[in-house]
Amino acid sequence: MSFLASSQMTGTNIGNAQNYSSSWVEENNEIRLTSCGNGFKKELDNLFFVYKKTAKDLILSGEPIWLSGSGSLIQRAGIMLRENLSPNSRFVALAKDGENRILLIIRTLCDSSVIEKYIDTLSRPVFWLEKEQSKIIIKLAPYGEPLQEIEIIDFASDTLYYGAYIFSGNRVEEVTASFINFRSYIKAPNNFVPYRDYIGSQLEVLDITTGKREIIYKTTEPIEAPNWTPDGQAFIFNSRGLLFRLDKGKTKPIQIPTHFATSNNNDHGISPDGKWIAISHHDPNLPQGENSLIYILPLEGGIPRKITNLAPSYWHGWSPDGKWLVYTAKRDKKWNIFKISVDGGEEVQLTNNEYLNDGPEFSPDGKYIWFNSNRSGRMQIWKMQPDGTEQEQVTYDEYQNWFPHFSPNGKHVIYLSYLPQVDSWEHPYYKEVMLHVMSLEGKDKHVVAYLYGGQGTINVPSWSPDGKKVAFVSNTDNE
Repeated sequence: MSFLASSQMTGTNIGNAQNYSSSWVEENNEIRLTSCGNGFKKELDNLFFVYKKTAKDLILSGEPIWLSGSGSLIQRAGIMLRENLSPNSRFVALAKDGENRILLIIRTLCDSSVIEKYIDTLSRPVFWLEKEQSKIIIKLAPYGEPLQEIEIIDFASDTLYYGAYIFSGNRVEEVTASFINFRSYIKAPNNFVPYRDYIGSQLEVLDITTGKREIIYKTTEPIEAPNWTPDGQAFIFNSRGLLFRLDKGKTKPIQIPTHFATSNNNDHGISPDGKWIAISHHDPNLPQGENSLIYILPLEGGIPRKITNLAPSYWHGWSPDGKWLVYTAKRDKKWNIFKISVDGGEEVQLTNNEYLNDGPEFSPDGKYIWFNSNRSGRMQIWKMQPDGTEQEQVTYDEYQNWFPHFSPNGKHVIYLSYLPQVDSWEHPYYKEVMLHVMSLEGKDKHVVAYLYGGQGTINVPSWSPDGKKVAFVSNTDNE
């Protein structure tokens, strides 16, 4: 079972294209459009558009790939935000032509001519159009690189039609394009209050090699931090304090019984032998915000056994031999990294500074612990020996990087990146974020996913057992 961003969309021919044979289908987690049409012509448009309508702020993204056509400079496929469906409507569109030229196309006033701007030539572009109140933000990237802002356009409108379009540039020849990773994210409202208000969620699976994504579960509820079970057959995630299991091929998650632990956050994970799960539960008898404690219980559910006596403590990783847990904790008003035996006892402090140190995880060979820290002024990825010595910075860039997770073979690390303007002390919900992958040496760093998410997207280990895929959560208001 899969759910595409194109669900419940409508296809229509705009302008004189109404007499043409146009079609669109969903197949293999892609949306494919076929049509002809003259395109954006002076004051009147003539094209095929697959769309939805909203009055809310949103993000629309996708990657167009030509499947048929003559390679013409006049054929176009892309994504568009449009005021209405009339052929003279205002709109903002990104386009890819038959020779892989990338164009920004806009009509700022009804009945006015179209403005077309050449941006770049890219074989695999990532398109991003964002409606933010009365403005539209246009971004673009070659797949694998961060999005770059191209332009911001004033575009006040009570409602918007958003979706994908195609035309061949003439009334005879049909062309076909596929859109991979086609996503629409209805953004959180401006009065959203973190940890009180939530929007909907999408559990996605990313193929690390191809960069193609599949939405396998979609809900109006908040779900966070998927773990992939060691047998590869299910996902574990949290929602509103409870833990759930979603088996592959199923459409409804099942609650995992956790007895008294009904206020679990998104820091949980499965033991190397697949028998246990560590959770971080908020003890109601302790002060709010300072009450997360770590427990372990059988993966199928049961009565949790407390591991940490001091709060707050947030689990993040198991040692490969299953004997140790690593976590971030606030002690003496400082956030540092600790480890503790799975039998409990005294905790061992591994970092000791006044900065924010978070997200620790053992490498599969047990030789290192990687984590994120803002001690350099930005949140970056770091590593150290299991005893806390030889702390060394791994990433050096402008982004705020969180939660490194090792591939099962230990050759690659995936992590979450916020934009530079996000405070390094925070990892908020509902932001534009990226997933980066790199080698253990910090080389071959590239973006593998562009999305709307953040807190709860990939807080915990979520690689598939074969190391080919990663599970994560993106967010949308799910109209």
